[in-house]
Amino acid sequence: MNRIFHRNTLGKKEILRGKKAGSQVFLHGEKIFHYPVLIYYRTTSYKRPSPLRVAFSVSKKRYKRAVDRNQIKRMMRESYRRLKHPLLQLAEKKQIGIDLMIIYVGKSKVAFDEFSDSLLLSLKQLEKSIEKQLS
Repeated sequence: MNRIFHRNTLGKKEILRGKKAGSQVFLHGEKIFHYPVLIYYRTTSYKRPSPLRVAFSVSKKRYKRAVDRNQIKRMMRESYRRLKHPLLQLAEKKQIGIDLMIIYVGKSKVAFDEFSDSLLLSLKQLEKSIEKQLS
C-alpha cells in the first residue's frame, strides 16, 4: 500500500499579493460560482516559486464587523488548505501557474462543512475548465 502524504500548509509564497496581481485576476480571468463561493482565476506562466497563488476576500458591505470577516477568512483558508492538492498537481503537471481570488458572497455565515463542500465543487469545476482550456 503506497500512500502519498501532502503537506497541508498555506505558505507565504502561495498568497496572491499586490494590487496589480489581484486586478489582473479580475480583469483577465474567468469566474466560477457555487454559493457561497465565487472564484476568479487566471492561468499564467510557471516562472515563480509556487504554481498556485490565492487570495481570500469577504465583503465589508455585508459583514461590518472585522471579527466576522476574519472568522470567515480563517474558515476559507482552512478549507482551501485541505482541498488544494489536486489543483496543485494539475498546475505542476501542465507547467502552468494559477492565480485564484476566492470571494465569500454568502448573506449569512455557513458551517465549515457546507463551505468545504461548495469549495470542493468549485475547485473540481476549475480543474475541468483548466484542462479544457489547455487541450
